[in-house]
Amino acid sequence: MENISKNRVLQCLAFAGFSIILFLIRLMVIPCFDGGCALMFLSVLLFLTFLAVAGLIFYPMSRAFDAVVTDSNLLAHWTYDPAWYDRILKREYEEHNERNTALLTVIDGMMVLFALFFHHICPGRGI
Repeated sequence: MENISKNRVLQCLAFAGFSIILFLIRLMVIPCFDGGCALMFLSVLLFLTFLAVAGLIFYPMSRAFDAVVTDSNLLAHWTYDPAWYDRILKREYEEHNERNTALLTVIDGMMVLFALFFHHICPGRGI
């Protein structure tokens, strides 16, 4: 079984390395008064954020997953029928689409109501 958290740790570290590379490029190429200092600050902030996410969230999850999967004292082990699993996934996907469609309809209705309201209040500047 694949440990997805381990991949996330590697992705966070790759993004942290990329942000440090951007920091160094901005340090050497872009002057401070042309926005270089702001971009360097953003790069350092991204670097620290990616390291914090990797170290505080995904690395402990990765270790816990490895401990559960590689432990020889499993409490239970079961497998699912692929047809049953596909049926469950299809049903959950349909429910997810129904919920998102309902949410989209509500948001669109609110947007139309607000647009009409503002068009009524500011008739020369609206739609």
